Amino acid sequence: MEQKSFKALFSELPPKEVPPQLMETVLFCLASAKRRALKRRVFIFGGLAGLSLVAAVPAFQYFGSEIARTDFFDYFSLIASDGATALVLWKQLTLSLIESLPIYGMTAILSVAFVSLLSLKMMAGAFHMLGSKAA
Repeated sequence: MEQKSFKALFSELPPKEVPPQLMETVLFCLASAKRRALKRRVFIFGGLAGLSLVAAVPAFQYFGSEIARTDFFDYFSLIASDGATALVLWKQLTLSLIESLPIYGMTAILSVAFVSLLSLKMMAGAFHMLGSKAA
């Protein structure tokens, strides 16, 4: 019953005149809001890419110190220098090589690389949309 009364009330109201520049104003406001959001995305992802590239230096330093501390290079040089012994003891040598991998350093480097590449991709996409005529 309320729905019919609202329908009747609104059908009896005179139509309002819409200003002719209203559509242009609304579209301009929407375009400028979209442009501000894209600029914000470029700034945020650019900053994140910069921070992740700065974080790559300590990650590589940590990886270098970890690989120097483990016996990874000793096992690897045994493979390179004495191939016959490496072929005979390949199972033990492979397990020792895997066991001496600096996993935390590799994880730090890969995570920094992933974050920097992803943020650069997102920044490039926002920058491309910012420069296009549709924005």
